[in-house]
Amino acid sequence: MILVIGGASTVGVHLVQTLSMKHKVCVLDSCITKQQKSSFPEIVYYEGDLENVYTFIHLFENNSIEAVLHLGATYKGECIEHYRKNIQSVIPVLQVMMRYDVKKFIFSSSAEVYGHITTELVTEEYEKNPQSTYGRSLVMIEQILEDYKQKYDLNYIVLRNFEIVNSVEKERSKEEVITQILQQCAREIGEVKIASRDKNRVYIRDYIHANDVAQAFQLAMNILLQEREHSTIYNVATGKGYSVLELIQLCEEITNEKVTNKVFAYEYEIDSKLIGCTKRIQQDLGWQAAYSIEQIIEELWKLKNTNYESSLSVK
Repeated sequence: MILVIGGASTVGVHLVQTLSMKHKVCVLDSCITKQQKSSFPEIVYYEGDLENVYTFIHLFENNSIEAVLHLGATYKGECIEHYRKNIQSVIPVLQVMMRYDVKKFIFSSSAEVYGHITTELVTEEYEKNPQSTYGRSLVMIEQILEDYKQKYDLNYIVLRNFEIVNSVEKERSKEEVITQILQQCAREIGEVKIASRDKNRVYIRDYIHANDVAQAFQLAMNILLQEREHSTIYNVATGKGYSVLELIQLCEEITNEKVTNKVFAYEYEIDSKLIGCTKRIQQDLGWQAAYSIEQIIEELWKLKNTNYESSLSVK
């Protein structure tokens, strides 16, 4: 059985559905909805404290866990609590894993560990220079995993996800820039945040569909279960980057609507480009992103436009 920590999260929902096709899965999260439990009755759900070692002891005592997939790191941003919450959600489960001789662990990290980059493509060996407490906490966790490998022979895979775009409207973060652009295209209230007050500054990110991320985790889990020793880090990205202005242009072309309310919200003194090199994950796992940025926008617009038209018909 695979234990998915944080499996009730947005990406977790996609991932758990994918994993359950080939594996028995149990989910641990601090908040699980009744809908999630009823939608997938074949999945075992536990609601509990991710920082409590006794939560994991109970899970391992009552289930035959062979591998752990951790999605429980809190959302990116600047908060001193990231150090405690993120790290403390990892150490208890690692302690219990060693107690029950479970040595297979996948951790969902983020491209936030790289910081502001100006190179064309970022490889996994690129120097880590996180610019937030969230990113720094992830760097610490990655080091903890390596230390556990050296001392306890832990086999781990770290997946550094780039900008994940969720495909479920109600679960999608309001801060996603594509969401904000489509809100403007659908004539909803919202602001498009362009990542610099200076139009000459470049803010480019690599956007990836949540389904592609779920598939990467599935392949990583497969190889971890098959091989006795495998510890490495992979970028989960598309290898292509887009500025906010380019996203606006694409959204306007696809929706045939114009974005008029453009707000320059972020302040960067330097150019920031973060595009992931995917050579390693393609070679090792045979994975590459299936969704293009155009397909992502088209899918989100179709959903949003349906919701918008439905709202107009309500009297």
